Amino acid sequence: EYSTLPNSIVLKRAGISSMYTILKQRCLHWFGHVVRMDDGRIPKDLLYDELVQRNCPRGRPQLRYKDICKRDLKVLGMNLNRWETLTSNRTVLRQKIMVYINLKRHLSNRQRKRGRHGNNETRGLGKKENTSVPSV
Repeated sequence: EYSTLPNSIVLKRAGISSMYTILKQRCLHWFGHVVRMDDGRIPKDLLYDELVQRNCPRGRPQLRYKDICKRDLKVLGMNLNRWETLTSNRTVLRQKIMVYINLKRHLSNRQRKRGRHGNNETRGLGKKENTSVPSV
């Protein structure tokens, strides 16, 4: 018999976190790798160089790869004034990334469980008579 399983169960059985966190992990690992490269290498030059400005299109400016990585490093709790020295230490960067991924996984699982039951209760679909949303 074929049954559909939620993505969370499939990912848990495979022993991997969500695709989003895997992409963030790979992005930050590559970022650290490029920062540690010798000067004059094309990926490092592209990371640090600015593109020539033309007429600016309307709306928010496009984010650069460096901007996205800096945002992720900020989420990890790293000091952005020292981001080059922090990414140069490979083991510290890997440890921080793993702590962040495990924390996000724990919080998302907790939120998913709470949201599933909380939504049913607020709609009156749950077995409990109390229709209040559980406190955090």
